[in-house]
Amino acid sequence: MIFMTPYCRHGNIFYLCFIYLFQVAQCINEKDDIVFERPLQERDRASFNLTRNKATSVPNIEYGFRQQRVWDVIETMNTFKDKRIYSSINDRTTLSSFHYLVVPSWWSHQNKTLSSLAMSTTKINNVMSKTADYYSDMSWGKMSLTYEVIPQTTIGSTSGIYGVKNKVETYIRQQGYVKGEDYDGIIFLYWESSSALNFGGALGQLNGHFIWISYDDLTLNVARHEIGHNFGHDHHLRKHYSYRDSRPDLDYYSDGLDMMSGGNTFAISDLGLPSKWFYNWVEDSSIIHMQPEGATTECLTCLKSGTFTIKPFDMRDSTPSPNDIFGVHIPITEVYDPLTNSHYVYSYWLSYRSGVDGIADGLSVHLAWFELYDSLFGAYYDSMFYYPNEWNDNKLDAIVKKGNCYHIAPASYIRDKDLLAAEAVQPVACVESLDSGNSLEVNVSFLDPLSPPPKQVDAIEHSLTCGSGILDQEFDASETHLIHVKGTGKNGQVRVWQCNSDVYSQAMLYDSYPYAHVNYASLSGYGATKRLPAYQGCNVNSMPSLTYKSDYDETYVLVPSTKKDTTPAGSITKVKVSCSVSSCATNQYKLNNKCVQCPIDMPRSNAGSSSINNCFSCPGGTSLPHPLATVCTLSDDFLPISRSKGWRVWVPEYQTVSKIRWGVKLLEFYATSDCSGSAYIPNGIAINSRNFGTAPDLAFSDSAGAWSGKADNDGAIWVGMTFSAVKSVQCVKLVCTSNSVTEVRVQALVGNSEDSWANVWVQKDLDTAKNVEQILSFEHPPTVPPTEPPTKYPTESPTKEPTSEPTKHPTATPSTSSSPTVTNISNSPTEYPTPSPTEYPTPSPIDEGGCVENKKSYFLKNIREGASIIKTCQWLGKKPTKVINRLCRKTLELGDYKPAQLMCPKTCDTCSIIGNICEDNDSIGFLLRTLVSAGGEITPKKRDCKWLRGLPSKRQSNVCTFTESYGIFEPAKNVCRETCDTC
Repeated sequence: MIFMTPYCRHGNIFYLCFIYLFQVAQCINEKDDIVFERPLQERDRASFNLTRNKATSVPNIEYGFRQQRVWDVIETMNTFKDKRIYSSINDRTTLSSFHYLVVPSWWSHQNKTLSSLAMSTTKINNVMSKTADYYSDMSWGKMSLTYEVIPQTTIGSTSGIYGVKNKVETYIRQQGYVKGEDYDGIIFLYWESSSALNFGGALGQLNGHFIWISYDDLTLNVARHEIGHNFGHDHHLRKHYSYRDSRPDLDYYSDGLDMMSGGNTFAISDLGLPSKWFYNWVEDSSIIHMQPEGATTECLTCLKSGTFTIKPFDMRDSTPSPNDIFGVHIPITEVYDPLTNSHYVYSYWLSYRSGVDGIADGLSVHLAWFELYDSLFGAYYDSMFYYPNEWNDNKLDAIVKKGNCYHIAPASYIRDKDLLAAEAVQPVACVESLDSGNSLEVNVSFLDPLSPPPKQVDAIEHSLTCGSGILDQEFDASETHLIHVKGTGKNGQVRVWQCNSDVYSQAMLYDSYPYAHVNYASLSGYGATKRLPAYQGCNVNSMPSLTYKSDYDETYVLVPSTKKDTTPAGSITKVKVSCSVSSCATNQYKLNNKCVQCPIDMPRSNAGSSSINNCFSCPGGTSLPHPLATVCTLSDDFLPISRSKGWRVWVPEYQTVSKIRWGVKLLEFYATSDCSGSAYIPNGIAINSRNFGTAPDLAFSDSAGAWSGKADNDGAIWVGMTFSAVKSVQCVKLVCTSNSVTEVRVQALVGNSEDSWANVWVQKDLDTAKNVEQILSFEHPPTVPPTEPPTKYPTESPTKEPTSEPTKHPTATPSTSSSPTVTNISNSPTEYPTPSPTEYPTPSPIDEGGCVENKKSYFLKNIREGASIIKTCQWLGKKPTKVINRLCRKTLELGDYKPAQLMCPKTCDTCSIIGNICEDNDSIGFLLRTLVSAGGEITPKKRDCKWLRGLPSKRQSNVCTFTESYGIFEPAKNVCRETCDTC
């Protein structure tokens, strides 16, 4: 067993390893390492929150920023490897040498004449020689670990490790050794003493140069392990249920298979594949890079699916060739830490380890991360091992076995880092064949939860809302049943009871939908976090039970079939499930002992909120990308608003050229779409975020001065004007100083709050040169922003829980049933739960020649911040095929807004669908006429098909002849096609 205690951060972290002698067989299923504190991860969490505390700090993942950001950082990795220990091999920076001074010692209070205190040079050389050979073998000859043993010397007695380190380094300098020239690291050998260092084992500096080893404990295993700490390696851990109690730290359940993490007793237990790749001991050509997007500008060689033959990355019998494949790398996200100017890169790694006495004979799955910063080795490295059966501590079950698929569901640890990226990257790895010890064949693809593969296991599904009662049922034991416990909030307590009177049975508990078993027919435990076994016998008064702390607002309980030759016909499995809400999650509030989502116009709340009054809105220009997101993110969506009493231009601080200020020399608003004619007289109230002593009026003045703005508390810089009367704006003229911006959002004041702003236009790729006049044109229908949001989230969860009849999941098409059904949380970062779609889409304009599409037509994309988010067909046509297909599948309508498949039939290839529909659409209105006020303000007058059907036939026919359209509103003949006989 190894105990480690880190003492401080970065290069000053030391790991103290007290070695206790246990047989390998005794330790194989135990926690081999225990962490008392992990300040690096605590700091990681704190700095992560710091970088996410500005609403505009995270670009919207939908537009490809996730993979762009992470690859931009990966491309800089070599720049951190700039010390003499690195050299260039095959155009990649390679960790190729490291030279240690080994310092045997006495303490000043010890008798140097005692032979028992003399440290054997033979023993030291034997251990160091074996250690050097191990690192050479591990790197296939690329790494030369050398050492020099200096004569045993006396070090002044002290009980402090820092004092010892300073004294040793002082002594070495006095002997004429220069760090970075004559040596790279120091291994200090000492005698355990109550008057000095009173501990045995070893102590290693993380990503540093100093190691303490008790002479009595000097062995190959200890030396290679402590050198691994010097090389930047933490004690690697594994994914475990206990994280929900230890977060933000990982609880100390060791990886168990490598020499840093409980595998140090094996003869071969190399550092992980990610480290070998970082050091270039494994060539980049031997790694398959993958991402859901496939090949992109940032990664031209990336694949989105494929089958690969992977060799063991710890093989010893041959030297790798350039064609050998050692693993798959799948980047997830990067996180920047401004406190230490560090970048974290998080990735999934798939590999095959043949050492460790052959117990890892299958696919290993790791979440790995590098912290890149200016340091000796360039990076701190850590990882989290995914045991497919997470509930099982047996190392023999730590790998994905032949014939099984494993869905790498996003763990809470990575969701806490970047929820959007974690849910966007969900690999599925299927081990198709295995040549034990030599290679395995794996197929890798990505799961789209919106369109999963067909079910391979016919799981009958049930739904239970937390806080609504108890599900108490008897199931046919030959069937598989899946219970979705939803609305569990931050840490709802789920309790499960189950038993079978005839045979052994079990229940598996998951944090997310069990795709591995249901959709890929893998072992039922794959992906499960906990298991509830029940042996033969069923006493309803003493049923086996398990209490499970839910995470991320849901839990799945799988009761797999007990189909066996020995299972009696008619055998019944009895199951009870209850759930109680403890505290609600982010963006929820507690109501009647249930967690309710905040309204969409005020979608944010802090975890633990107990009232709807705790909900608040996102800052203008941003939106909530996920129901459980902790921040609002930059939005490219906009509303077709052209009339408002307030107008402004807005930019996140990081999109300014200077990264701190924005200079505006001239800002003008125009009623014309090309900024022709006269601008509005700036007779309103000039407003701004904040400024560097320059009033916002300067942005509207012809004077020589300019407004110089700085960010508000949300990290946004903006300037504009509010007016006493409504102004119709369809163009903005902007002139910036040298402190320019790369893009800008034009926003209108909406609602009755002075803080409620909405995007009406997004202009990208601005000219950042000084004093350039830029025209921002955004011709919209003359729509007045709503004073109240049109829709809200429901304030109550469904009451018909649990469902009396099970439902199937996932469904191919949206359900229109009013009864509760199992629904999947979408991995799309911009999709909210939406109202049930209408059964038939509304027809878009059709002429006598057939299908037409106006590129400027608007369609309903989403619902956000209390309003319908709409886009044009032209915008849709420029998107990647995957985005087009996803949006064209949606049939959601709300009020007067229609889906893309109706408004953009040519882009969506849905002309045939439109031509076959002949029904009145009662869910939207049609344009009856337009009313013009004395001031020239146009107001559309609308009616619906139900009203039209109630008219006398003559009046009805007359209305059906109207052809006038206004903005998004169509005439009756295009909306009420059955009544108007215009099919």
